Amino acid sequence: MEFNPKNPNLALRAGTKSGKVYGMQALTEMASYADGPGNRVIAGINGDFYEISGFATGVPNGLFMDGGVILNSGSSPYAFGLKADGTSIYGTPKLSMNVNINGTDHPLSSINRYRNTNQLVLYTEDYYTSTKSTGEGDEVVLDIVEGEVKSGGTIQLKVTDIRTQQGDTPLAPGKVVLSAHGTSRAALEGLEPGDEVTAAFALEGEWKDVTLAIGGQGPLVKAGVVQTGIGPAGIHPRTAIGTKADGSIVLFEIDGRSPGFSEGVETDELAQIMKDMGAQYAMNLDGGGSSTFAARMPGTSAVKMLNQGSDGYERKTGNGLLLVNTAPELNTAASLAVQPGTERILQGSSYTFAAAGVDTNGHPAPYTGALQWEVDPSIGTIDAGGVFTAGSSAGTGDVTVSAGAVKGNASVEVVEQLTELKFPDQIKTYPSGATAQLTLKALRNGQIIQADNHSLEWRVEGGIGTVDENGVFRATEESGKNGKIFAKYGEVETSFEVNVGLPPVLLEDFESGIAKYKASSAAANSVAVTEVTDQDFVRSGDKALKLEYDFVGKTGTSGAYVAAVSAEDRIQIPGYPEKISMWIYGDGQKHWLRGQIRDGNNAAVPVDFTDQVKGVDWTGWKYVEVAVPKGKATPLTMDMPVRYMETSNLKKTAGAIYVDDIRAVYGPLDEDRLPPVIKNEYPAANEMIKTATPTLSVTGEDDGYDPVAHPGTTLIDPAKVRMYVDGQLVEHGFYPPKGQITYKPKVALAEGRHKVKVAIRDMSGNQTLKEWYFTVNLGSPYYKYETPEALYAGNTYTVDVTAEKAAQLKEGHIAFAFDPAAVTDLRVNKGSRLTDEQLVPVIDAAQGIVRLNLSNIDAAGLSSTDLIGQIQYTVRNDYIGPLTLESAPGDAVKPLVIENVSGSVTSAEGNGVPISFMGGPLERTVKTQLKLTWNHYETAKGYEASFYISDQESGAALQGAKLLIDGVEVQNAVSAQDGLLATGAATLTEGAFKLQAVKENAYSPVMTFKVAAFAGTPEPRNINVTMGPDADTSRQFAWQTDRKLRKQL
Repeated sequence: MEFNPKNPNLALRAGTKSGKVYGMQALTEMASYADGPGNRVIAGINGDFYEISGFATGVPNGLFMDGGVILNSGSSPYAFGLKADGTSIYGTPKLSMNVNINGTDHPLSSINRYRNTNQLVLYTEDYYTSTKSTGEGDEVVLDIVEGEVKSGGTIQLKVTDIRTQQGDTPLAPGKVVLSAHGTSRAALEGLEPGDEVTAAFALEGEWKDVTLAIGGQGPLVKAGVVQTGIGPAGIHPRTAIGTKADGSIVLFEIDGRSPGFSEGVETDELAQIMKDMGAQYAMNLDGGGSSTFAARMPGTSAVKMLNQGSDGYERKTGNGLLLVNTAPELNTAASLAVQPGTERILQGSSYTFAAAGVDTNGHPAPYTGALQWEVDPSIGTIDAGGVFTAGSSAGTGDVTVSAGAVKGNASVEVVEQLTELKFPDQIKTYPSGATAQLTLKALRNGQIIQADNHSLEWRVEGGIGTVDENGVFRATEESGKNGKIFAKYGEVETSFEVNVGLPPVLLEDFESGIAKYKASSAAANSVAVTEVTDQDFVRSGDKALKLEYDFVGKTGTSGAYVAAVSAEDRIQIPGYPEKISMWIYGDGQKHWLRGQIRDGNNAAVPVDFTDQVKGVDWTGWKYVEVAVPKGKATPLTMDMPVRYMETSNLKKTAGAIYVDDIRAVYGPLDEDRLPPVIKNEYPAANEMIKTATPTLSVTGEDDGYDPVAHPGTTLIDPAKVRMYVDGQLVEHGFYPPKGQITYKPKVALAEGRHKVKVAIRDMSGNQTLKEWYFTVNLGSPYYKYETPEALYAGNTYTVDVTAEKAAQLKEGHIAFAFDPAAVTDLRVNKGSRLTDEQLVPVIDAAQGIVRLNLSNIDAAGLSSTDLIGQIQYTVRNDYIGPLTLESAPGDAVKPLVIENVSGSVTSAEGNGVPISFMGGPLERTVKTQLKLTWNHYETAKGYEASFYISDQESGAALQGAKLLIDGVEVQNAVSAQDGLLATGAATLTEGAFKLQAVKENAYSPVMTFKVAAFAGTPEPRNINVTMGPDADTSRQFAWQTDRKLRKQL
């Protein structure tokens, strides 16, 4: 869009978030807020880059002014400015800001920006409803006695309230707040209510007369010359503002990240485009998914987004620029605006034009009389309702319309050739017997061509129904049918897949509560049904149902049921679905998940969502469904949608599952049910960092996300992102093109361990939760520990514990958890320089917990390399196995994890307050040194068995190894030089045994060895005679005998 800023009826205004600079809002919402009599919004573009990460305030990065008022000072240097006379300016404005308190000038750190460390900030009502600051500072509330926050101006203020070590002070008209942190607090000391304060603001040089300013990156074009290297780099959607030699201003937006529609441009290309449009100066504005162009079409009153945003929707941004019409509204039409103003229409097709009255100042206005339509007969005809029908040959012409003395026109091109047809869906499900009007896009080299369905050829494939000449699809009355619908024009053809059957019907989502349901049970201590709103346990919407149960100690078949309160409260099932589905947040207890349907005769029809053995073996949300048994009398209802049951007395546990979105499914579904991915966490799990104000970040993306197909978004729902730090929900930033979620703590984190939790959902509602811990260390001592990388079954190792800055370590503790099934013989060896009083170990062998309690460590004078202590452990010799010959890999391994489960540090140089410590796990892999094999075809009860023992790594035969049977050493049996060990001790009786080879402290995996008696007798049996190679002269014989028989028959 191009306009003359010196036109007295036009003005370029700031787009704000409902009058504020804090937060984020869509451009169309900014326009709606600004629009009013004498200030009618014509069009607008998104504006400056804004704080989306860190503190995520949404405040624009650069200087932002409107009507001469400084809305916020800038943190980035480059900006565009507009003076009252319509003159543009581009460059780096310098703003001086000072507050005079008791005769002393104090520089302001910023105006209406987040108050950071040691800063003094002025807040006005333009910021937000409150300062959004923390309590780590002081805030002074002042009345504005005189003046405005404008360049060259001074405001007279009077103190009304002193708020020491308080934050988030309310902001109100006629008042400002001075907010100080750290060293800047001294500036506010001594102020009392009634004290007078002044503040002065001044833009330097040619910027002093600017009334409108907005930040960006640039210049793109300077004095008519294209500039290079302006960020951000990459091919993206772009927004820019430029000024031509005659002073006219260009507002420009180009879409991107939409292959086949618009790829976007580099900033160098954007600069060249702006220059080609005549811009002598130009600046890059926020692009990507933020790029937005909105306008009010002639004769209409609503401002709408006209471009195709790369996010797939209109993104909320930091600010905008709005072109407004300030001329009076005359209420009398001077012309007619025809919509659309230009159109391309396929030969023989029809399209309806509309007209609206516009006054001489461009405002909507009524007209008198009926509309009279005309068209050049060489391109087609048009009726009294504005319906144009294209002729049979290509051509261009005008459609004209009049009403009394006012007129309007539009241009039309009649098109003969198409290059592509596109249906809106690749696959779609229709109810049986449904009728649907089909729609598609007709394209010529990417241009949309208006085409009637009757201009196309239609056909169907498969028994799904019929399509008539107008593209009306009539589905078959049958269910479960699959096929395709085709549309063709000339040689261009397209299709989409069709499933016939009712679309899924949502039977219950619990959004209206759970009053219709009650808990019932069998053989249970307790069962409860409750409503939950915690989004961790809600699949969609705001509510879900929780089923709690306690089967502990009960015998027989236990059950926890969600039951309808009465017959009237049963879930009504429309028609006859193929399946019933629901989402279950499982507890991993492997209980049997069932439901119960009632048929039209009230007969109970049990259904199983899981099998009885596997059960609910997952934790978190999972989609489950069950086929509805055929042939039941209708109508169908569900009196017990959930039955959670356990038949085994050995599996009676307590827990809870959550239920949401119960549906009836009538045909095949193509739905995204895979949870999104959370990755690239910073700080990483168990990472130690040296700052108390880190920018926490994590990336979320849809499972299978393709950045080429979706360059503007990782397909994560921005409204469903949640981040918690130490259990508190925080205001995070979110950048859709990269799926980056960020948060910078407003209050410095304490030294020690901190927990982060992030929850995201993709656009289909699938949720992923992730929790992890990191540690802030600002100079206090901390533990270090290590164990060998290579571990072998049967060997003994140590976890060596030291401390960085050990000389400052006064006291504390560190505890580790070992898997009792993996290790044995836990012991603690104290460091050589410590006494028994300084290190007191506590060992819980049954739980595998070892804790080192430390006191007065600083008295030992340890260095960072001196051992505090060693935790000695032996890897169980039978840790790997039992394996079978078939399942044993060439190099049998098994993971072993030693967890640091708790820790604390008290520094001798600190304030004596213990600091929590938690390090990462020691993740190791256990191997074996020996390998044990045998020929299982030659093992039978009563027969000597031969075993081969070799070195696991080299494969070489091992001499001198022994054999363990169920952990007991076989006497007088040792492997020979060839690695063979022969013994009859392993085959004395039938059954399954655990064998293991051993030599000193080297072991093989535990192997399962099965012994059975040979079948058969010495007499031949199962004799089989077949023809030989020559049927006339030869026969072949096969038979079975006992293995003892060695003689020739």
